[in-house]
Amino acid sequence: MKSNTTISYWLGDDASLQTFLDASEQMKGTLPAEDYELPRIMEIEDGIAVISIKGSLTSVDNWWNSFMGITSYNEIRNAIVLAVNDESVTRIMLDIDSGGGHASGVAELAEFIKKAIDHKPIDAYVSGTAFSAAYWIASAASTISGTKMAEAGSIGVIAIVQTYEKVLKDRKISTHVFRGGVHKALGNGYEALTGEAKELIQTKIDTMYGFFLEAIVENRPVILSASKTWAEGNTFFFQDAIDLQLVDKVATFDEVFIILVKASSNTNHMRLEDNAMKMTLKHTEASIAAKAAGASEDEINKLMEQVAAGDDVDPKAEGDDVDPKAEGDDVDPKAEGDDVDSKAEGDDVDPKAEGEEAEASESDQLVTFLKGENKTLTLENAKLVAASEQAETKLTTLEADTVSLKEIAGTAMASMCVALGQTAPGETKNMDTSVVLQQYIDIRAKFIETFRVGGKAEVKDDDPEAQADGGMSHLDRASRDANNI
Repeated sequence: MKSNTTISYWLGDDASLQTFLDASEQMKGTLPAEDYELPRIMEIEDGIAVISIKGSLTSVDNWWNSFMGITSYNEIRNAIVLAVNDESVTRIMLDIDSGGGHASGVAELAEFIKKAIDHKPIDAYVSGTAFSAAYWIASAASTISGTKMAEAGSIGVIAIVQTYEKVLKDRKISTHVFRGGVHKALGNGYEALTGEAKELIQTKIDTMYGFFLEAIVENRPVILSASKTWAEGNTFFFQDAIDLQLVDKVATFDEVFIILVKASSNTNHMRLEDNAMKMTLKHTEASIAAKAAGASEDEINKLMEQVAAGDDVDPKAEGDDVDPKAEGDDVDPKAEGDDVDSKAEGDDVDPKAEGEEAEASESDQLVTFLKGENKTLTLENAKLVAASEQAETKLTTLEADTVSLKEIAGTAMASMCVALGQTAPGETKNMDTSVVLQQYIDIRAKFIETFRVGGKAEVKDDDPEAQADGGMSHLDRASRDANNI
């Protein structure tokens, strides 16, 4: 008889927890077959990577997870890494049917999904249930769709603690628990739960519950305007979940898959438009400065288009230096032919007046020239501001991309090292990029040399519709329908 206090916090329903406990008990002490290969939870069709998130979710990577209908967070993470690195993949779809799982690991996976969205769009589809931890994962995706009979919610935390002190007493077995530290192993199964133990466990559950709610509100800000009933552990059919803003749309798998196939061809174009718009909005300060300097609308538009396109701004190359004379602002009386030769006209000439007029003319020319110079310098300054902000944006984006890619590379290396039976490199975030790249190249070369890539896993589908189509899976049918449109 063994205490199950190692199962501390479970983000899911009791059925998903029982499945995990039963599997753990049944498979304890067994060994994998020699020809066993890690299951693939990802299929790729028409540029869409469909990642299956099914059954109880766990932070533990056991070889028997696939046989017992259990999926680990690390499997999901590795599948996303493969999809992000696969050039043939344009979008990622999370196909979810899970009652939830371990609290440990789900928050990190959800944050990783949000980072991966920066590289490729990720949408969630609920084919059955998305409860608790499974919903936490779904909430990190850009959209959540599902069938009308699908369910979502069950947002909450549970911990089940069993005690055996009465059974042991009936069997006349005496058990003594010795501890150093008053809170050590409170809640173990060999002694009655004290009030202090109950309070300690409940406090931890409340803290975890707070983390859960905070993450859901952050992932889906619109949920703030909905009723608080979504946060009390209730489960909802999809239409009710839409009303509560937990999910977005009722649709079949085929409908969602076809929409994603169509959208995938426009993804790159849409990203370019978004980047151009963000760049233009960021440089409104530069455009205001240019306008204040007297620049025309055409000049301002040309400047902002150049910044949005990511071109370097060279004021001289643009021909925007202002030549006061070219602008026609300086008036040269002689050039204009406006000077009147008083002698030729036969009029009396006042030398004193003529000298004053000449002095005034030179003063006007100087003022006009300085105004032109000021306009030129203001325009150049506006362009320099825009160029500086553009360079800063590029540097920030590059740094963010580098951090994300190093994290993805670190995850991939860790996964390959597990298969190779060797120690994975340390935290890649603070490593030099060249070091991470060289480690990845070395480990990947060894992995490819050790393991041969097998064929595509067979997909079984008991759906009558699939049998009517010659045994085609629902993903194959969706791919066929998408290509026929």
